[in-house]
Amino acid sequence: MSRELPLLRVVLDGAVVGLVTGLVGAGGGFLVVPALALLGGLPMPVAVGASLVVIAMKSIAGLAGYLPSVSIDWSLAAAVTTAAVVGSLAGGRLAGRVPEAVLRTAFGWFVVVMGAFVTRG
Repeated sequence: MSRELPLLRVVLDGAVVGLVTGLVGAGGGFLVVPALALLGGLPMPVAVGASLVVIAMKSIAGLAGYLPSVSIDWSLAAAVTTAAVVGSLAGGRLAGRVPEAVLRTAFGWFVVVMGAFVTRG
């Protein structure tokens, strides 16, 4: 079953997500996944997979923007990247085994907890 996406709305939401990501470094799955699921009507596992592609492209653009003005601890960046890749592979295997409703609920709670954690800052 295919349906036409509201292209202008999708582009506008994508621009807002990109702006927030560029400003504060947040917004990956926490903004892209709901946008893909709600606007695109994608099932949660598909929205998560598509979000990972978007996050990778945004990360490269963000790195390019900050690289001239910041000093990066490349060993720390490599360690975090390695852990993230391992976690992503494990999560990808688990996602197919977890019911979509459970994924949506868990993701919602994750966003709430992270929001509370970030605002305590």
